[in-house]
Amino acid sequence: MQRKTFAEIDLAALRHNIKLLDDGQAKLIGVVKANAYGHGIEVIAQELVHSGVEVLAVAFIDEAVLLRTRGIRQPILVLEGPMAKDELEWMLAHDCWPMLHTLEQFTWLPKHSEPSVPIWCKLDTGMHRLGLSPEELEPVLSQTRLRGIKNNIVLATHFACADTPNDPFSQQQLARFTRIQQRFKCPVSISNSAGHIYQLGQGIEQQQYARVGISLYGCAPSNQVEDIARLELRPVMTLQAPVIALRQIKQGGGVGYGQSWRAERDCLIATVAIGYADGYPRHASNCAHVMLNGVTCPVVGQVSMDMITIDVTDASVNIGDWVELWGNKYPVEQLANAIGTINYECVTRVSERVPRLYLHPQQID
Repeated sequence: MQRKTFAEIDLAALRHNIKLLDDGQAKLIGVVKANAYGHGIEVIAQELVHSGVEVLAVAFIDEAVLLRTRGIRQPILVLEGPMAKDELEWMLAHDCWPMLHTLEQFTWLPKHSEPSVPIWCKLDTGMHRLGLSPEELEPVLSQTRLRGIKNNIVLATHFACADTPNDPFSQQQLARFTRIQQRFKCPVSISNSAGHIYQLGQGIEQQQYARVGISLYGCAPSNQVEDIARLELRPVMTLQAPVIALRQIKQGGGVGYGQSWRAERDCLIATVAIGYADGYPRHASNCAHVMLNGVTCPVVGQVSMDMITIDVTDASVNIGDWVELWGNKYPVEQLANAIGTINYECVTRVSERVPRLYLHPQQID
């Protein structure tokens, strides 16, 4: 037996998005951190490998260890890099690519032998989160100790405003990056999903790696609903839950904790088996919508731990009917905008107690 609330994961949509993002210019790195953005790291990693993605990326070493224990043998980029020298040693021994972003991390590199994996060097061009400044990184890359691995270095940065096309700050960052890149002529990685889609790396001749994350899962890096259709991305996750109760509410009647919502008319209220313990945001109370039998229905009353209530007065409904919290019919971007967050947060917060139902391409008509 299995809980009826579930997240449907469409692997055919994932394959479609991979093909869409593979422009033949940059080499794709499939980002599977945070449990593959809530989609399930083990299955998603295997599907990416099966679809020809040669390199995966995680946030920290624990995620890399998990993938190795699950039989994933492809190179893994560790975006936050090593926290200690022994972590770097483990990465080098297990074909994991470290992202070095502090001066101390560079002192942990082998002094008399060339590492067997690419060493990623993070340049802070204005994001001011991780990375060395240009003034710090240039002498590090020029040191004799690093000359032995100069052909095995990847220069990386991260755009702060890539999700806003034509933002002038991206061009400022690109100019800072290009000045260093032109001196050292090594492979580069400057783009996440947004940077790759909006082609911020155009004009750089060296081999490029694109770190694609949110777009793999069919979500717009801009968080704009209209960009989904324009970019032809297909949502991979559809979050669904059943109606488990129906009740008539008279005008003036309240619903839920604190009675924060009161009916302005006689209405029909449905209780749905999902709540904030499942990752459905409590901030959706009284402001978000869901999709039920082709009708958009408002969330009314406070989202509770295991249930939400929706106004279904204008819908045709029976107990057991499926409600789509987000997915193909109700984009997650729509929910995110309604509650003042981003699609990334919505999908990554789907908790482990929500079963993932994987639809393989052969299962889909």
